[in-house]
Amino acid sequence: MDLSLPENGPEAGVLSAPGVLDTARTAFDWLVTGPHPVALDGRDIPGLPPRLVPLDELGLLMLAKDCAQRTRDAVWARLITRSRRDGGTWTVACVGLALPVLLPIATRLTRRFRGEVHDIHAAVLAGFLSELCEVDLARPVILVRLRWAAYRAGHTALRESLDSPPPS
Repeated sequence: MDLSLPENGPEAGVLSAPGVLDTARTAFDWLVTGPHPVALDGRDIPGLPPRLVPLDELGLLMLAKDCAQRTRDAVWARLITRSRRDGGTWTVACVGLALPVLLPIATRLTRRFRGEVHDIHAAVLAGFLSELCEVDLARPVILVRLRWAAYRAGHTALRESLDSPPPS
């Protein structure tokens, strides 16, 4: 699963140092590295293999075109429930598995932005994390609702940045 943040072109704000999404990717990589990667039990989630499924494999399964929406929602509901209950590892797992939707949002919002892109990327992540605590797990398309919360937060940060007076 390629989770690399695309390089910003000459018309975009330049990333001078790793940002929050790079850090999130690195943290997620640590969860799936080594002989005992963090895994989700797929035995009670229809559509998953009936075994412990490492998070990186889980991400690939959920990105597959033949993965049913009900399976994706069941996985997200389980991950978010663990994140709300246990925090830490499972919150990083949620962020890492959401990077395929968060990275394009961050890239799109900052494509032509000449300011500090890290602030916009941080707002995207903050919007996702905030909604992670609130999203209704009984309603369908959980990731889509998380994605839109991330987009709205990033868009608000971008608009506020563009509306602020230029530094003197």
